Amino acid sequence: MAFKRSKFRSRVEPPVGGKGLWKKMVLDENVELNDPSKPPFISAPPGSKPYYGHPLLEETRTDGWCLGIVTDPFEPDCAEGCTIGDAFVEAPDGSRAGLVWTVEPTPRFAVLCEPDGERWGVFHFSVLRPITTMEDLQEAFVVMVPALEMLYERFHS
Repeated sequence: MAFKRSKFRSRVEPPVGGKGLWKKMVLDENVELNDPSKPPFISAPPGSKPYYGHPLLEETRTDGWCLGIVTDPFEPDCAEGCTIGDAFVEAPDGSRAGLVWTVEPTPRFAVLCEPDGERWGVFHFSVLRPITTMEDLQEAFVVMVPALEMLYERFHS
């Protein structure tokens, strides 16, 4: 894993109700920010990809799809682990979309934002159990990929 925890925090709101949580943001340790005193979305260079400064987790790469993280998916917010997170996905062509994930008893996904010119959308995905390890995150992402492929075909232009 090539990321470092930062002093920045982001409030992640569950899209289907419930209480939002402040989570630590993570940074790509291989990326230099123009202004390290500001979070990446404020200090990203002009023309950079969405989610610049946040890491892709190569351990999750599946058929060319890769999960990137904005907030720390291993920061527990309950006794069982992490139940909510802000992330993104990079498609095989390098384009990106946003993801918000929450723990719910039923697998589902939803469109939160249509494409905006930079991203091919922002989507919500449920995961079945809290995340505590990279293996948990890999398992959750593998289940998302077929839906992400369908969403990409629908929204990517």
